[in-house]
Amino acid sequence: MSCILMDRSEWSVHRNFLQMYDEVYKAMETAGVAVRLPDAVWVNKNQDKTTEDLAFGRKATHLLSRPDYVFLLMRLDLILAKREMEH
Repeated sequence: MSCILMDRSEWSVHRNFLQMYDEVYKAMETAGVAVRLPDAVWVNKNQDKTTEDLAFGRKATHLLSRPDYVFLLMRLDLILAKREMEH
């Protein structure tokens, strides 16, 4: 199987990341590990509603109902870079 590597500027546009996150959140809802909130709210690291000053990250649209079941791979580019260096 061949892999076509594209220039990052071709795929790393805002709309693609929005679509990716939408798909991930839908899958998490379907799997029962996340719950969609009616409105985005500020939360702390414990997922408790808070003010913007005390919040962790951006406003949350979802809360994890089973954080023990969720694994997020945030740095796929490091894995790909390592593979390139090995060849």
